[in-house]
Amino acid sequence: NQRGSDEYASAKLNDKDRSSYWATDDDVTKATVNVELTEQREFNVIRLSEPIAMGQRVKNYVVDALIDGDWKEIAKGTTIGRKRLHTFEPVKAQNIRIRILDNRSTILLSEIGVHYDPMLPANYDILDPDAENMENGATHLLHRTTDTDR
Repeated sequence: NQRGSDEYASAKLNDKDRSSYWATDDDVTKATVNVELTEQREFNVIRLSEPIAMGQRVKNYVVDALIDGDWKEIAKGTTIGRKRLHTFEPVKAQNIRIRILDNRSTILLSEIGVHYDPMLPANYDILDPDAENMENGATHLLHRTTDTDR
């Protein structure tokens, strides 16, 4: 689902403009965003962002990757906010989906990123890292997750 015009299209998730975003219609309570990479890639980090000026809206979500023909859960969370990074054991996939399972208001996402970082251990979430430092490769590991809540 996409709100009426191209102004809120899913292409906004990958346009390198932090002020643009994908939006669903107001009455949508669950949504799925499918991401197809240009080729199969190895990655161990998923980056999600909401347009925080519009408020934190997502309350529950799951990230899946299509691995060897089956959708496998690789991350999940209860909030996204300005920036949420999930790390996990490296996987190879070309297709990823983000399933928004619960939200406070109209679903909005501003960015989705897929990265490989050999320096990060699996099972750490990076909550709202300093964007300037992230561009220089530094990160702030804020809390360790367990297999039941990643």
